[in-house]
Amino acid sequence: MGDVELRIGDDAQETQVDVLTYEEWGAPHLTYDEYLDREDQFRATAFAQHAVTDYVLVPTSDPGTLDLRGYLEVFKRPVVLRPWNPSAGLVYLDGWSVASVFTPARHRKQGYASAMLAAFLQKKKEEDQYTVVNLYSDIGTSFYAARGYVLAPSLAISLPTTTTPSRVELPRTWTLRLLATHADLEAIAAHDRARVAASLAPGELAFLLSADAITFFHVQHAYFARKHLTLPTLPTTYGVVLEDAGSILGYLVWAHNFEENTLDILKYAGSQPDVFAACLATLHEEATQWGLANIVLWPTDEMALPADVRAKATPRDDSLSMVLVRSTSTQEEEDAPYTWVANEKYLYA
Repeated sequence: MGDVELRIGDDAQETQVDVLTYEEWGAPHLTYDEYLDREDQFRATAFAQHAVTDYVLVPTSDPGTLDLRGYLEVFKRPVVLRPWNPSAGLVYLDGWSVASVFTPARHRKQGYASAMLAAFLQKKKEEDQYTVVNLYSDIGTSFYAARGYVLAPSLAISLPTTTTPSRVELPRTWTLRLLATHADLEAIAAHDRARVAASLAPGELAFLLSADAITFFHVQHAYFARKHLTLPTLPTTYGVVLEDAGSILGYLVWAHNFEENTLDILKYAGSQPDVFAACLATLHEEATQWGLANIVLWPTDEMALPADVRAKATPRDDSLSMVLVRSTSTQEEEDAPYTWVANEKYLYA
C-alpha cells in the first residue's frame, strides 16, 4: 500500500462512490436511478445536511483519481462525558458514528479500511481534547478492538405482536400522550439530553438524542414503505410519553421499521419498571396497526424494565456496539475505559 490520504471527495468522486456501492447496497432490489433517488432523499434531511460527512481514500500522488481505495461515511453527534477527575465538570463535544467503511473489491485485504479509520482519528485528535467514536460491527469484535474500540453491551429484546399484553390499570393521575408532532419530539429530545447529562458519573459518556436523528430513521423507513409496500398512508407518530399530573415519568421514541417488519424502540427512559409496562399496550397497538410483527428494544443496564421483559434479552449476532475514546491528556489515557451509557438504537448507523 502506497501513501494515501483521506479527504472529502469532489463531485466526480462522490458519483464514483455511488457507482461502487450500488452493487452491494442497492442491487438487485433497486435500479441505479432508484438508488440515487433514495440517497438524494436521505441526504435532503436536516440530519444529513449538518451531520453526515463522506470521505474518500486516494493516493497522495493522485488525489483526484476515480480509482478510489476506500470510502468512509461518518455521522456527527452531540456527546457529553464526565471526566474521571471527580472535580471536573461535564464536557460537551462533537462525537462521531462510523456509518460505512467500504473498500472496492479490487482493493480489499490491503489495509485500506484500517488506513481510513486511523486517518480519521488523526484528523479529530488534532481538533479536540477528546475523540469519541462509536460504530456497529457486523464482522465480530477483533478487527475494531485491535484499533482501540471497546465492546459495549449488545443485547436485543423482541416482543411478538401475536402475544397481546394485559392492559395495565394506570393510577388515576397517570396519562399517556402520543408524540404526535415534530415539536413534541423536539421537546422530549431536549428533556432527555438534560436528564442524561445530569445522570453521568465520572468515567461515563453518552451520545445525546436529537430530533433530527429520529426523523432520519422515519425518512428511511418511509421510503421503503412507499417504494416496496406501496402504502397509501404512512405513520406520523414518534412515540409516547407517560406523565403523572404533568410530570414526565418516562417515554418511548419509536420508528416503524418496515424493512425488518418491526416497531423499533429507538429510545426508552422510565423512572420505574411500571412505566414500560404501562406503555406496552400502546406499543402493541401501534405495531399491529401497521402490520409489524415484532417490537424490538436494545436494552441497557440502566433501563428500568419489568423483570419478565428484561428476561427476554439475548445477545445480538451483529450490529455489535463498540466505542472508542481518546484524550490528549496523558492521565486520561491511563484511566479505565469510559462507560457508554444510553447505548440504544437511536444511535444505530
